[in-house]
Amino acid sequence: MNNRIISALVLVGMIASTSAFASRARNLVMGQGGAEFVSGRGSFYYDDAYNFFYNPAYINDYKNWVIIEKDAQNQASAGFVTSMMNFNMGVFFNRENAAANPQADHALDLFFGGDAGVKWGVNLMYAGKSAAASNTGYSTANELDARVGLAMNGFDPYISYRMLGKSKISNTEVAKYKGMGAGLRYHYGEWTPYVAYNYNKREVGTEVKNDTYVVGLGRETKIAEGTRLVYALYYSHAKSENKATGAASTGSAFPVQMAIEGDPLSWLTLRAGVNHTLITSTSAA
Repeated sequence: MNNRIISALVLVGMIASTSAFASRARNLVMGQGGAEFVSGRGSFYYDDAYNFFYNPAYINDYKNWVIIEKDAQNQASAGFVTSMMNFNMGVFFNRENAAANPQADHALDLFFGGDAGVKWGVNLMYAGKSAAASNTGYSTANELDARVGLAMNGFDPYISYRMLGKSKISNTEVAKYKGMGAGLRYHYGEWTPYVAYNYNKREVGTEVKNDTYVVGLGRETKIAEGTRLVYALYYSHAKSENKATGAASTGSAFPVQMAIEGDPLSWLTLRAGVNHTLITSTSAA
């Protein structure tokens, strides 16, 4: 059993808005309900602007905002969303761990969506070879991922697919990366059941496969004027397999997450959260 308690007071100022929109700090404090296994940002069990990283249809719910922040590697990341006619467009730079290819960095996310009775959105993420020391000797390193999402009648499905992912030294391909994923959230009043699956595979040379799925139930409710309570219970399972060595490992966890968020002033948001893992298990072969 593992206990981890995170609490923080966060001051959030957003351009042209009095609401608490996206920030990496918000996700860290309130928890992500397993969304970290899919996109690194956003949450499955409460509404957040960063949810458009796994389902780009959510770009239609958070319009005309901009953010600049630092990630865990002290690297600046930034993005904005704007509207034009009946469409919404967004750009985000340097999303942390956006690419499965470790030699591809400096991710660029492009979003485009609209609402024609059914909310829809598409996302393209491209990452290329950086000048980092870990990339020394690589002549090519890139990745291109595509996502499509919908939001209709309480159902929010999405799918993702890796269109390109490779690393080369000189003209020799030393690694090729494949991947896909899918998920669904359903809004039933204050309750949100959800399920998601993610698959990654590294080919050429050492072949490694990773499968992850998450199943959970969350709730977001108002407990006072300007104050929200959110909590979730979910199960996550991950498996990694190395074809070259035959080694395999699995890990599963059953956490509960809870957070309170309030807006005492138009420019001030206070929040605190707790993450408690009820059951966890690992195995290796």
